[in-house]
Amino acid sequence: MPPGQRRSDRSRIRLSC
Repeated sequence: MPPGQRRSDRSRIRLSC
């Protein structure tokens, strides 16, 4: 699991909120 994918997931949730 690359760090970039994990960061994107977190950013996506924050944007969704």
